[in-house]
Amino acid sequence: MEAGQNRIRYFDEATGNYVLTDKMSSGTVVYEAYWRPFLIDFVRHLRQRGWLQRTAIAMDERTPDSMKKVIAFLKKTSPELKIAFAGKFHPEIANDIHDLCLFIEPPVEPALFAERIKQSKPTTFYVCCGPPRPNTFLNSPPAESTWLGWYAAAQGYTGFLRWAYNSWGPEPFLLDNCHNVWPAGDCFLVYPGAQSSIRFEKLREGIQDYEKIKIMRQTLRQSKKTEATNALRRLDEMLSRFSYPPKKGDSCANDLKAAKALLTELSQKIW
Repeated sequence: MEAGQNRIRYFDEATGNYVLTDKMSSGTVVYEAYWRPFLIDFVRHLRQRGWLQRTAIAMDERTPDSMKKVIAFLKKTSPELKIAFAGKFHPEIANDIHDLCLFIEPPVEPALFAERIKQSKPTTFYVCCGPPRPNTFLNSPPAESTWLGWYAAAQGYTGFLRWAYNSWGPEPFLLDNCHNVWPAGDCFLVYPGAQSSIRFEKLREGIQDYEKIKIMRQTLRQSKKTEATNALRRLDEMLSRFSYPPKKGDSCANDLKAAKALLTELSQKIW
């Protein structure tokens, strides 16, 4: 499927050439005629391999009306197949989405997706070519990469998505890292030859903090010590600082320093 165009590129065995279809709108007869055979065979293949329960078919940044048509078609054609969606929060389709990834802006109240979390449905957030901050561009302060992990923990998300990992230009070392539309560094976090970057390492630091926060919260809730309740309150108060948009400049980095210090303090005690 060609991104954003509803056009399918396929290999024609008869001619030996690739063919690009005309644009097809979801909900139309021709759209469903193209997709139905693939979905039926795809589900059969997944079932045979034992992968059906951990596979989702995904769409991104589509309108609610378009998604409603696709969801109705999938329920009719391949009801066992899970659905994933990345984009803005649309409450009218949220219950039909198994794996939901929300764009960081506008921020969504955690209460709106709390029930999904209880049902163990993946509910994450993402940044891509926007917003300007926080992000992981070459000109982004390193603290912003770590901040993303703390924001995920503070808002109750089950994780974070960065849309591109290693989509390099011709020569990311010898030429430059610019993109003709998006900010430099938007399309990759690492370099060729398994070489990391400050942005990637700081993002990984935020992920490690997220996991540590998760363990710390669980430990404090299960503890029978009276000090644990106060410690959990201190941790939650610290996390409340991580809301969108993040503070600018040194304030963002200072919040991280204070939060990390508290997390280290609490993790060194026996609860």
